[in-house]
Amino acid sequence: MTGTPEKGGESRKRPRVDSQSIAKSEQETFHRHQDYWFEDGNVIIASRDTGFRVHSSVMSRNSQVFRNMFQSEPHVKLETIADCPVYWVPDSVVDLTNLLSVLYDAQRYFKPCERASFSLVASLIRLGHKYQMLDLRNAALERLKTLFPNNFDAWENLDTAWESAVMTGEDDGDEIIAVNLGRLTGEASILPTALYFCCQLKGDWIVNGITLADGTTEKLCRRRRALHQWHAKFAKFRRRSDFVDVRPGTMRGL
Repeated sequence: MTGTPEKGGESRKRPRVDSQSIAKSEQETFHRHQDYWFEDGNVIIASRDTGFRVHSSVMSRNSQVFRNMFQSEPHVKLETIADCPVYWVPDSVVDLTNLLSVLYDAQRYFKPCERASFSLVASLIRLGHKYQMLDLRNAALERLKTLFPNNFDAWENLDTAWESAVMTGEDDGDEIIAVNLGRLTGEASILPTALYFCCQLKGDWIVNGITLADGTTEKLCRRRRALHQWHAKFAKFRRRSDFVDVRPGTMRGL
């Protein structure tokens, strides 16, 4: 009787499973982020070559867009890794890392009484606007406005190293990002100062934009690139002996 098939011709042997097909279906096509890959996370947000395994409850609590995304996709066959659905987004890895640093570690990276980096603030405005995290976006905008004030007293209080009490500038070209963030959010108050700074940039940057750390390019819109013709006039005017430099801190004592 040993080895005899059961009635109906069905064998008791377990069917063979193609291990290669399983490996292929769950093969990770990205690197796990070193800080934001939680073993108990239940969703994966992936961008380019990086995956973030996070908690849908944390993302949904802060964003209606993510909440809708997670709730409306069950009928769609999604890529899965370790039983977690993978959601691919076009955002930069830097922006996502900065956003998650605040959602998970705000007490370390976004303290109210400490200066935040320009990169962090810009990321929070971009993704806060896109994913309707309005409280986060607005808090970041308030910081950005301290670096691009619309009144002279606040301008004079800026540190000569281009720092305010709650934010610090980082690189040449941040002015272009500030202009685009102002236009994105409709925060027109930062535009006069940001555009003034843009007039002092290299003409090539005004026309062709700047390359960011992640390899993407940040450009002024075509209409704003008309600044290029004013850039040459500004440079000529600046060489005049009677020109007064009105960058932050330079008017003190006049």
